[in-house]
Amino acid sequence: NELQAETSFSFYSKSWLIRTQSVHHGLAEQPVTLTSQNSLRLMWDHFEDDVSLQLHYEVSPVYSDQPNQSLSNTLAADNQVYRISDPVRAPVSGRHHVVYQNLDRLNLRWSVGGGDLTIGRQAIAFGAARMVNPTDVFLPFDVKILNTEYKTGVDALRYQYPLGTLSELDIGYVAGPHAKWNDSGAYVQLKTSIAGRDWSFNLMRYGSETLVGAGLETSLGDFGAWFELTHVEGQHNYARASAGVDYGLTDNAFAMLEYHYNGAGTTDSRDYFSLLSTTAWQKGGVFLFGRHYLMPSLSVQLSPLLSSSLSLVWNLDDDSSYTSWGLDYNAREDLYLGVGYQFFHGDPPRSLNTNLPVGINVPGSEYGASPDNFYVRLAWYF
Repeated sequence: NELQAETSFSFYSKSWLIRTQSVHHGLAEQPVTLTSQNSLRLMWDHFEDDVSLQLHYEVSPVYSDQPNQSLSNTLAADNQVYRISDPVRAPVSGRHHVVYQNLDRLNLRWSVGGGDLTIGRQAIAFGAARMVNPTDVFLPFDVKILNTEYKTGVDALRYQYPLGTLSELDIGYVAGPHAKWNDSGAYVQLKTSIAGRDWSFNLMRYGSETLVGAGLETSLGDFGAWFELTHVEGQHNYARASAGVDYGLTDNAFAMLEYHYNGAGTTDSRDYFSLLSTTAWQKGGVFLFGRHYLMPSLSVQLSPLLSSSLSLVWNLDDDSSYTSWGLDYNAREDLYLGVGYQFFHGDPPRSLNTNLPVGINVPGSEYGASPDNFYVRLAWYF
């Protein structure tokens, strides 16, 4: 047989100019801030018969007009939870700039035993939901992150075996720092189609937690529908669930509504900070603090080259919300321009009455302390 080989190299360059409004409350004091947040991703992929090799590297310079403003709206908060080791995340930093790096893909994949075996850094995603996936444990994106084109890679050994045209058995081990078992995870997932409905069943173990879950994607008349449910036992026992529908309003307008129940959260905003140290937040992919959420969205294709989107994340427990609006224009074949606005609403932080000489400030709501952001975006693909 003649050897078939193919190598591809591509990259994207993205830049956001973000204006963040001033903050004046007990948890932070910050004037109006301008930041330039940039990302250059280099992607090399090689395919040869039944073997493929993938290497993706990303560098992200962030510049700010205010000193020591190192946080980025475009990057995941922590990409080292499920990695054996990593290059220094911020090799360059100063009072007004930080340069982040991310070796995001480095894996070898080949066909063996009728399935695909992948070793190395790769993206692993689960779930039927559109906004918040209860089974997506391994480095999910927070809903506030702007750059979500590529899911963050984890260090894993994964075997995917097809059981039929629409069925698959997926088994994997995901390594944490130094591959210590207590910091790592493992999973088994079965995906299948029954009577036109797509089902998934999951069993996972990470840290001291055991997760059992199931998901369903189907149609209800003209509506698309999904449901996803997980139960976790470990440090704390809790359930998470997402259910939603989507619908094409016209040929150019698409609406979605999703409800999320977060059993790992709380209905009292004073307890939000205490949740950050729990396994659910450290290793279980939880990033929301409340219990009940409603998340509608609308996307409209205004013209063949112009589109707009609007979405809302509403914490029903503390009545705070995060609204995101965006407008994108395809200026050329590989060039995109965009503008957007992130609006946060909710009660501001409040001070607890204590006997201490210095008051203690606690969140008044999940989104009440977050400053609004307006941004301009430029993206080029090659």
